Amino acid sequence: MPVNYEVKAKINEISSKDNKLDVALDMMLYIARSQLFFNANKRTAMLRANKILIQNGLGILWVSKDNMTLFFTKLVKFYETAKRLRGFVKKNA
Repeated sequence: MPVNYEVKAKINEISSKDNKLDVALDMMLYIARSQLFFNANKRTAMLRANKILIQNGLGILWVSKDNMTLFFTKLVKFYETAKRLRGFVKKNA
């Protein structure tokens, strides 16, 4: 179970970055991997990322049908190993 003050500290750390695209992607990956909720972590993470992107005029984050299988494969590996996924998302989503 997540510790409230640790979650708040990490969210504040991520949010303090100047590059809002990086904020959105890092927030998405943090929420998805940290499993802050009982379910819907990935959906919540994508919604939060899109909120940040839209607020800053950066469009929306979505994964094309062509990249969906590779995205989910990389996402599972990210969950298991914390291997960075941001580069793939930044380039392909």
